[in-house]
Amino acid sequence: MDRKAKMVYGEALPTLNPCDPQIVVDLLTPYLKPDAEIADIGCGRGDTLRWLAAHTTYALYGVEQDSALLAMARAACPEAVLAEASADVLPFTDGTLDGAIMECVFSLLDKPEAATDELARVVREAGVLLLSDLYTQGTHDLHFAQSALLGHIYTKRTLEDTITDRGFSLVAFHDRTRDMRNMLAQMIMDGIEADCIDEESARLLRQAKAAYGLWIWKRDVVKDR
Repeated sequence: MDRKAKMVYGEALPTLNPCDPQIVVDLLTPYLKPDAEIADIGCGRGDTLRWLAAHTTYALYGVEQDSALLAMARAACPEAVLAEASADVLPFTDGTLDGAIMECVFSLLDKPEAATDELARVVREAGVLLLSDLYTQGTHDLHFAQSALLGHIYTKRTLEDTITDRGFSLVAFHDRTRDMRNMLAQMIMDGIEADCIDEESARLLRQAKAAYGLWIWKRDVVKDR
């Protein structure tokens, strides 16, 4: 299975997702104006963008480097302006965005510092970043060259330090590990987990003591210019 394999689970997946789109809307709303400009970095097939288009009045953008997923996102959310690009070379000018979303992307990055530098560049001061991903409850970052699905699982400290060091302040953290486990359990009961995660990746997730988190960050305001 390709590392970018699509986790196709019909219309049920968004509501089982440990970072389901309604949660994204609820968490972003207190920090953003109704006409805020929001980008989904690594937007995949466009599930979150479609939900945002239906439930908010944000100006929506999406970035995805997989052309097949990008085509799916265009079909799912024609309201969004989409671009084929990687997270470490974002197609936005400095300070353009009021907010950014990065779901399950950080753990795929070989050089997360580069992508975080780009987020710091394109999110305006006092703008918001919503990030969700796996992390390991162990003491060391883990790298899975042998896995068809997993790239890296960083520690919570590595993830938070990487973003904090680039000018973001942590506002809130939500542990969504139970929701992740519930989603995987439901997929097993439905007999479709083999389409989404290979046996070796499942073993590595257990070995990694994998957890799932959702973070809200605010871009720092630079004083004394």
